[in-house]
Amino acid sequence: MRHSAVALLPWSARLAAQGIRVAVRWAALKLPHWNVERAQRGFTLVALGASTALSLSFLVYNAGAWDEELRRYQEVAGWLEQQAAGPSPVMVTDPPGFWYASGRPAVVTPSDGPDALVAAADWYNVEYVALEAAHAPVLHPLYFGTETSARLEPVAWVGTTRMFRVLR
Repeated sequence: MRHSAVALLPWSARLAAQGIRVAVRWAALKLPHWNVERAQRGFTLVALGASTALSLSFLVYNAGAWDEELRRYQEVAGWLEQQAAGPSPVMVTDPPGFWYASGRPAVVTPSDGPDALVAAADWYNVEYVALEAAHAPVLHPLYFGTETSARLEPVAWVGTTRMFRVLR
């Protein structure tokens, strides 16, 4: 459940509970010795336990990664301040995360290639693009420097983030 799909969580939970009920009733037709109410409670508890365990393991596993993104965005924001960058939006992978870390406006990096990236930068008046290690595969050549764009000037590496100035 990532990004906006989390809005489906209440319906997914309801459907999962209903699915358990239907599956237990079906199994009870094949296994007449089953106590349907007891089996439904048992399978529901197992599903809740598994869901809780998976949620907790996901939280523990990803907690460090969330802090890593925060620190990376704070480093990029610090670099932008050193450059006396204007108030225009910065292009990043996670705009809400960047705003949280820096207080600066941001727009998302398109995944349609360098031409779409430049078009979006023009549309939103982006001055700097922070191309992160986690970028769309079509942007690999730009990130690694094997291809260039006449409109994107590579200006620095901030950790694993490659910074570009958008040329007008």
